[in-house]
Amino acid sequence: MSAPDTGAARGPQDLHMGAVPVWSGEHDGEMTMGWLVWGGTGLALIGLLLLGYCIAAALQAKRAGLDDADMRARLQRIVTINMGALFLSVIGLMCVILGVFLG
Repeated sequence: MSAPDTGAARGPQDLHMGAVPVWSGEHDGEMTMGWLVWGGTGLALIGLLLLGYCIAAALQAKRAGLDDADMRARLQRIVTINMGALFLSVIGLMCVILGVFLG
Protein backbone atom coordinates (compact mmCIF):
# COMPACT_ATOMS: atom_id res chain seq x y z
CA MET A 1 0.00 0.00 0.00
CA SER A 2 1.47 3.36 -1.01
CA ALA A 3 1.25 6.67 0.81
CA PRO A 4 -1.56 8.96 -0.33
CA ASP A 5 -0.55 11.60 -2.87
CA THR A 6 -0.67 15.02 -1.21
CA GLY A 7 -0.02 16.85 -4.45
CA ALA A 8 3.36 18.11 -3.25
CA ALA A 9 6.24 18.09 -5.69
CA ARG A 10 9.04 15.84 -4.52
CA GLY A 11 11.63 16.51 -7.19
CA PRO A 12 12.23 18.19 -10.55
CA GLN A 13 10.37 15.38 -12.33
CA ASP A 14 7.20 16.23 -10.34
CA LEU A 15 7.11 19.91 -11.28
CA HIS A 16 4.32 19.71 -13.81
CA MET A 17 0.97 21.43 -14.12
CA GLY A 18 -1.01 21.01 -10.91
CA ALA A 19 1.87 19.97 -8.64
CA VAL A 20 2.23 22.07 -5.51
CA PRO A 21 5.88 22.78 -4.70
CA VAL A 22 7.09 21.73 -1.25
CA TRP A 23 8.17 25.31 -0.50
CA SER A 24 4.61 26.62 -0.88
CA GLY A 25 3.98 26.91 2.88
CA GLU A 26 2.67 23.44 3.69
CA HIS A 27 4.58 20.21 3.75
CA ASP A 28 2.60 17.01 4.22
CA GLY A 29 0.00 18.79 6.33
CA GLU A 30 2.47 20.44 8.72
CA MET A 31 2.60 24.20 9.00
CA THR A 32 6.04 25.63 8.34
CA MET A 33 7.60 28.68 9.92
CA GLY A 34 6.05 31.04 7.37
CA TRP A 35 4.31 32.98 10.13
CA LEU A 36 7.69 33.74 11.71
CA VAL A 37 9.07 35.00 8.40
CA TRP A 38 6.06 37.25 7.73
CA GLY A 39 5.90 38.50 11.31
CA GLY A 40 9.60 39.32 11.21
CA THR A 41 9.14 41.08 7.89
CA GLY A 42 6.38 43.19 9.43
CA LEU A 43 8.55 44.12 12.42
CA ALA A 44 11.47 45.01 10.17
CA LEU A 45 9.23 47.21 8.00
CA ILE A 46 7.79 49.00 11.03
CA GLY A 47 11.37 49.61 12.20
CA LEU A 48 12.32 51.01 8.79
CA LEU A 49 9.31 53.32 8.79
CA LEU A 50 10.27 54.60 12.23
CA LEU A 51 13.83 55.16 11.03
CA GLY A 52 12.45 57.26 8.17
CA TYR A 53 10.41 59.22 10.70
CA CYS A 54 13.56 59.85 12.77
CA ILE A 55 15.42 61.17 9.74
CA ALA A 56 12.55 63.48 8.81
CA ALA A 57 12.15 64.70 12.40
CA ALA A 58 15.88 65.40 12.75
CA LEU A 59 15.93 67.37 9.48
CA GLN A 60 12.87 69.32 10.60
CA ALA A 61 14.53 70.10 13.95
CA LYS A 62 17.68 71.27 12.15
CA ARG A 63 15.68 73.56 9.87
CA ALA A 64 13.65 74.99 12.77
CA GLY A 65 16.65 76.91 14.10
CA LEU A 66 16.00 76.07 17.76
CA ASP A 67 18.24 77.22 20.58
CA ASP A 68 20.66 74.71 22.11
CA ALA A 69 18.46 73.47 24.98
CA ASP A 70 15.40 72.93 22.79
CA MET A 71 17.48 71.23 20.10
CA ARG A 72 18.98 68.84 22.69
CA ALA A 73 15.55 67.99 24.10
CA ARG A 74 14.12 67.28 20.67
CA LEU A 75 17.11 65.24 19.52
CA GLN A 76 17.08 63.17 22.73
CA ARG A 77 13.49 62.20 21.97
CA ILE A 78 14.40 61.38 18.36
CA VAL A 79 17.40 59.28 19.45
CA THR A 80 15.15 57.29 21.79
CA ILE A 81 12.73 56.55 18.95
CA ASN A 82 15.69 55.76 16.70
CA MET A 83 17.05 53.15 19.12
CA GLY A 84 13.61 51.54 19.39
CA ALA A 85 13.34 51.46 15.60
CA LEU A 86 16.73 49.79 15.28
CA PHE A 87 15.73 47.26 17.93
CA LEU A 88 12.52 46.42 16.05
CA SER A 89 14.41 46.05 12.78
CA VAL A 90 17.02 43.74 14.31
CA ILE A 91 14.42 41.58 16.05
CA GLY A 92 12.41 41.42 12.81
CA LEU A 93 15.42 40.34 10.79
CA MET A 94 16.28 37.71 13.41
CA CYS A 95 12.75 36.33 13.13
CA VAL A 96 13.07 36.17 9.35
CA ILE A 97 16.37 34.29 9.58
CA LEU A 98 15.01 31.89 12.20
CA GLY A 99 11.89 31.28 10.13
CA VAL A 100 13.94 30.49 7.03
CA PHE A 101 16.32 28.15 8.88
CA LEU A 102 13.62 26.36 10.89
CA GLY A 103 11.06 26.23 8.06
